[in-house]
Amino acid sequence: MVRLAAELGDHAPQDAELPEDYQLEARGRDVMVWRPIQGNLIRTAEGSDNFCRKASEVVGRLEVAGGSSPTA
Repeated sequence: MVRLAAELGDHAPQDAELPEDYQLEARGRDVMVWRPIQGNLIRTAEGSDNFCRKASEVVGRLEVAGGSSPTA
């Protein structure tokens, strides 16, 4: 979850270009990118790193579209 400098509006989910199985919730300036998985036992460090990279790319696209920067 990150907080952007400016609100994204209702168009954020459509502008996000989400990877397959990824979800996005946006409320005001707060953005959360998530992906459902079967359970904790199938998580790996490599998988977590890949998720973080892809989620960061989604937020980066939203920043460019909205002209703001995240504040974590």
